[in-house]
Amino acid sequence: MTPAVGTAVRYREVTTVDVGTGPHLHIGYVKESGHVWVSDTGGDTITVLDHADGRVVDRWHLGGGAAHFSFDAGCTVGVVALRSADEAVIVRPQTREVVRRVSLPAGSAPTGTMPAFDRGIVYTLNEGNGTVTAVEVSSARITASIPVGGLPKWGQPWGQAISRSPSPSARRTS
Repeated sequence: MTPAVGTAVRYREVTTVDVGTGPHLHIGYVKESGHVWVSDTGGDTITVLDHADGRVVDRWHLGGGAAHFSFDAGCTVGVVALRSADEAVIVRPQTREVVRRVSLPAGSAPTGTMPAFDRGIVYTLNEGNGTVTAVEVSSARITASIPVGGLPKWGQPWGQAISRSPSPSARRTS
């Protein structure tokens, strides 16, 4: 039963799970496989948990500083930003298979990804050198690296990158 809006909901901790070396900059749900991913930014893994009971399913070793990740709508492809490795890793989220690794410019230190899978691109937000890098997913190549004059931060791309939004603010006016 869903509580009415404005009704306080109480939760209780049922288990504690060691999810690797922090900080943990991102957590995400792969609903197609029933797994929760936790980025172990201080280490070299993504800890994969069973969504129902919280048990550790895998400690996926991807490389230095898994900071953030994005998946397409069907969770068939994803990109993981590796902060200390200066890489973007193209993956298959449901099977945890590495497809390709993309080397970013030295010192990029990507801490976020901004998906635009509908255009075949994922952007990495690079705090190390103050750039945003466009990675073409199908070819695993960098198509642009754009200086942004500061530290790029993550935000939700409502309406365009994930799905077409029916909201009036997302409609084109001619």
